[in-house]
Amino acid sequence: MSGEDPIEKADAMVILGGGSGGEREEKACEIYSAGYVKGKVILTGGNREDFISDRQAFMKNCGVPARDISVWQQDKNTYEEMLSVKNFIQSEKIKKVIVVSDAPHMPRLRYLKKVLELEENVILQESTLVYYPTVFRTTVMLSFWYREPLAYLYYRIRY
Repeated sequence: MSGEDPIEKADAMVILGGGSGGEREEKACEIYSAGYVKGKVILTGGNREDFISDRQAFMKNCGVPARDISVWQQDKNTYEEMLSVKNFIQSEKIKKVIVVSDAPHMPRLRYLKKVLELEENVILQESTLVYYPTVFRTTVMLSFWYREPLAYLYYRIRY
């Protein structure tokens, strides 16, 4: 259930909101710089992130043209983010989308990919959580280890 998909070229990339230290954006930058994405780069979580402009600036510095960066502000959780990916694929007639999130998030994303019938269209890529020995980072890491299994079970029951 965990792990990322084999990387391949895609028409767009979606970087899920959240995260704790920019690892998702760094992974997305690596993917973009390697030439795997030829279109839109979409950032989710704009409705609750004070640092969305920082994320946009990071992607611009990575070489993504400003015209190709979009923000989806309406999504409130992972299910809504993946539903927006599905709607985007259908409305834009996109064949492949790379979705970037943290490694502990992959089981939930893999489940939603299956439930929403996105297995042919979505390529999951994971960033690694870099551990810095601070109280904040330790708290973040512990919350991932406790939160993600519970969230996965919740999604299995609800969706």
